[in-house]
Amino acid sequence: MNDWHYFFNHVDDNLANSTYRIFEKQHKAEIFDWFSREDVAKKQKEDFIQALVEFKDDCGDFYHYRAYLLAAEALNYFKDCSRGDAIALQILKWSYAFFRQDKQDWQIVPQPLVKAAKVALETTDRQRVITAFVHLVHTTESRSILRIAAEKLGKLDPGNKSAITALILLLQVTQDKFTVWEITDSLIQIDEENPAVIPTLVKLISDDTDELSNLDHRRDTIECAIEALEKIGTGNETVINAFIELMQTTVDKYICSNAVIGLGKIAPGNQTAIAALTEFLQINQGDHICLDAAKALWRIDEGNTKAIATLIQIVALDQRIWSDAADYLWEIAPKNREVIVALTERITATDEYTCCDAAVSLLKFEPNNELAISTLSKILQSSDDFIGYRQRAADSLLEIDHSNQSAIDTLFAVIEYLGQSPSDPEYVDIAWDATMSLQKIDSSNQLAISALVNLLNTAQKDSELRIAVDDLGRLATGNKDAIAALTKLIASTDNNYLLLKAADSLGRIDPGNQEALFTSIKLIQTFDDWDTNTEICNAQDRRSRHSSRLLHKANNLQKILSINQMPQVVVALKDYLSKSHWDSSYRYEACYRVIWHCAQNMTYPDFLEAWHKSP
Repeated sequence: MNDWHYFFNHVDDNLANSTYRIFEKQHKAEIFDWFSREDVAKKQKEDFIQALVEFKDDCGDFYHYRAYLLAAEALNYFKDCSRGDAIALQILKWSYAFFRQDKQDWQIVPQPLVKAAKVALETTDRQRVITAFVHLVHTTESRSILRIAAEKLGKLDPGNKSAITALILLLQVTQDKFTVWEITDSLIQIDEENPAVIPTLVKLISDDTDELSNLDHRRDTIECAIEALEKIGTGNETVINAFIELMQTTVDKYICSNAVIGLGKIAPGNQTAIAALTEFLQINQGDHICLDAAKALWRIDEGNTKAIATLIQIVALDQRIWSDAADYLWEIAPKNREVIVALTERITATDEYTCCDAAVSLLKFEPNNELAISTLSKILQSSDDFIGYRQRAADSLLEIDHSNQSAIDTLFAVIEYLGQSPSDPEYVDIAWDATMSLQKIDSSNQLAISALVNLLNTAQKDSELRIAVDDLGRLATGNKDAIAALTKLIASTDNNYLLLKAADSLGRIDPGNQEALFTSIKLIQTFDDWDTNTEICNAQDRRSRHSSRLLHKANNLQKILSINQMPQVVVALKDYLSKSHWDSSYRYEACYRVIWHCAQNMTYPDFLEAWHKSP
């Protein structure tokens, strides 16, 4: 079989006599084998490539892109193709979110095509892609594109001089420190041992002037530089000394903490670092950053008595981070009697909230400690304690006895309370923790499902029910009670965001559910739930959140769609890709993502029919 029409024979206005094996995944290997065969004439291969790149699908170019991307991948098996350079260059252009054409206009590339093009760059003729990137590096006027192109070029062709030279040049002409960090990070990706890397990063953290202007920007830059040096600077004296100097001189506690933590990662056994951290702990006694310093000291000098002593002192005296110190001591010194004594004293001599935390910590060191068990059991029975502490007490008791019914009943009550509580994100977190606790003691998840279904059926309000909706979608596949509860919620709530979540979860636990599909489509078509409270956020923030929700909906719809449902989705959403809807770019992008997904899975005739069908 030498004739390429076996794979692709598009006959205008006659789908019955057309052939579209190019869009069938099971024929992909056969097509590439055909291109690699020596007994197939070059003209046949050229004609096939031409047919692929010039295919007009008459349905939004979705199948035009599929054909073109297939041609790009085929170049790997047909390296002397006359169109190869042009195809590689086009794929490179599509791999960016935008590119300039003829120095006059900008072309916007849909995100699904960007992602597909980036994959194609990895599978097409490697040498042609390298050549295209070299051309881009030498001709682009955009510094941001130059950086990205140089990084990609370096990954495709390790040691490529054009890529390295471009990044070094960018470092020399760039003033903004965060941009310098980004360029250096790109250089690390392709030439980690380049002599410019460590000096540039060290300079970034050494130029800490503690100015108040652009504080967050400066912190981000230094934090990124420290993270990079943690990966490549282990044992490097220059880097270790820079971290020590930053730790000792900066007045910014956040930056100091990053330097301390970084030092603990790169200086194992280094005597200078050990001495510097020891001195730091002596000078800064009582400062909360001492916890980070003690951890760092232990990491580079395991068994260090000063580190242990500092951690025990924090457990005994600190009012904020003592429990974090106790947790770390449990990891490194679980038999330490001084910690147990300090925790026991906290249970008997402090407020009731700290009593709970101390009892939870003590049970880690001594699972049968009677004082800790008694303290937590009393908290379960108290209606005065903050509900979060009742949840923590129940969770801790269940760690040592999975059958503790009082603890289980408490977790059910905590989850149910979410539906009656004031609108407060803290209660959502508590209910989440309670659900996780139920899951730990019941591998079938029936306890958690039962509690969450009960919450949906009894809640007096729905503004804080996202935890129940999300968890049911994750845990309750095929569960009839959960399906019924989510269906009821969809029918009763007018909260668009909750509808979005409920439709996603219902589609996950009941594949093919039409109610979930109808709700999802309607939300993408009509979703308009911007927060009008200008004191909380400005119009741009609201638009960003609104866009994020729609794109989240689009992504989740792809996960729950069955093949049989795809035609009706295409029919319902295709009109939102017309020019008249470009002003609503967030909705355009959401619809494009969903329809792109359908085009990757439907046959071309079925998609074409749906595309031309009236909604």
